[in-house]
Formats: sequence, structure tokens, C-alpha cells
Amino acid sequence: MTKHRDVKTTVKENVSLLVAALGVFIVGLTATLMSAETARTLLFIAGIVLLALGGFKVYQYFARKAARAVAGWGLATGAGLILFGLVMTFSGERLIDFLPLLFGALMLAGGVIKFQISFDLKQMGWQPWFYVLIAAGVSILFGWIAAYRPFGGENQSIVVSGVFLMVEAVSDGVSLFLFREKKKGVAGGK
Repeated sequence: MTKHRDVKTTVKENVSLLVAALGVFIVGLTATLMSAETARTLLFIAGIVLLALGGFKVYQYFARKAARAVAGWGLATGAGLILFGLVMTFSGERLIDFLPLLFGALMLAGGVIKFQISFDLKQMGWQPWFYVLIAAGVSILFGWIAAYRPFGGENQSIVVSGVFLMVEAVSDGVSLFLFREKKKGVAGGK
């Protein structure tokens, strides 16, 4: 029973990580294909949607009976959504300036995670662990470059950051696959 549960947990973790890598790839692809003006428009639309969802959550909270409302986070969730909606709707320009920094932070975090994975692979005796270490270094370098924004205008920074995110996502997927294969070999006694 324990082994079956471990397998289910591992599958869920792998699927979650692959979905996250795919999401990062899609964000990167989107960033490379859209202009800053398109991003502003999308942020405005997303802000309106968040305002509506937040308003609905607040309405649901007050429309519920007191006993049911106490157990939920409807008011806090609604207020948070409204706050994010207001920021996205009325401060889109500032958010556009913030995107490369956010993308850079994501890549730096991914690089640190891959750095740890590379040493985990080394401790398990996997000889090409160094490739994952190199991928970690590239992620950290790309993250720093994206956050630093040496490219000039906002369009260039967003596009370059998007390309870096796509490379990061592919690197994450490959690292996850290699790590998973090595874990299988260790579990199987190889």
C-alpha cells in the first residue's frame, strides 16, 4: 500500500511540475509575441475580470447565512481579487515595467532549484549531473539579465525575457525528466 501511495504522489508531483513548466513556456511565448500595448490591454481586461470576480465573491459572502460565511474566506478572497483587479486596471503601465523583473525572479528561482537538483543527482551517482548544473547556471544568468533589463525599451525587455522563459521551461522539463529517470533507477535498484 505504501509503495502505491508513493507512486501516486510522485506522479502527481511530476504532472504538477510539467504543467508548471508548460505554463512558464506559454507565458514566455506570449511575451515574445505581444507588444507592450497588447500587454496593457490584456492587463486591463484581466483587471476588469478580477474586479467582477472579487465583487461576486464579496456578494456571495454577504448573501450567505452567518454559519456558512464564517467557515469560508469569501470576503478576504473577494477583497484580494478586487485589489488586484484595481492594480491591473489602473496601474497597467507600472506592471508592464515590472514584468521583466518578475520573469527574472522566476528564472532565478528555477535556477536555484535546478542547482539543488544537480547536486541531488550527483549524490545519487548520476554521472552527467553537471549538465543540470550548467542549466542552473544558465537559468540564473538569464534571470539576472532579465531582471537587470539591459535591452533598452520595454518591448525588447519583455520579448527577451519571454525567450529566456521559454528556454527556462524547456530546461525545467528536461531536468525533471532526467531526475525522474534517475529516481526510477534508484527505486528499481539500479
